[in-house]
Amino acid sequence: MRAVAVLFYFGNPDWRPGDGGETGLFAHIGANPVPALTVPPLNNSLLLFECTPRSWHSFVGDNVAARNSVMMWLHRPKEDVLRRWGGDSIAQGR
Repeated sequence: MRAVAVLFYFGNPDWRPGDGGETGLFAHIGANPVPALTVPPLNNSLLLFECTPRSWHSFVGDNVAARNSVMMWLHRPKEDVLRRWGGDSIAQGR
C-alpha cells in the first residue's frame, strides 16, 4: 500500500508561471474540484506527501512547456492501513 509519494522536478530551468505542469493537492474531491495548494515544477525541487484515503493529487494546468520529474512511492504494510483507516479505505486496483 502506498505510504508516501515523492516527486523530484529536474530539467526544468526555464519553467515560468503559465507553463503548466503544476501538481495540485486537493482538500476534497467532487464536481469541479479546486486545488487547496498548487506546487510548481521548479527545477531541482522535491514534493513529498503522505498517501492517505484523503490525500488527493493531480497534475493541473495546460502543459505549454516540458515538465520533467521522477516519481517514487514508498509503501507500507496492508496491516498498517487497516489499523489506521479500516478496510473501507482501501481502493481496489482496476
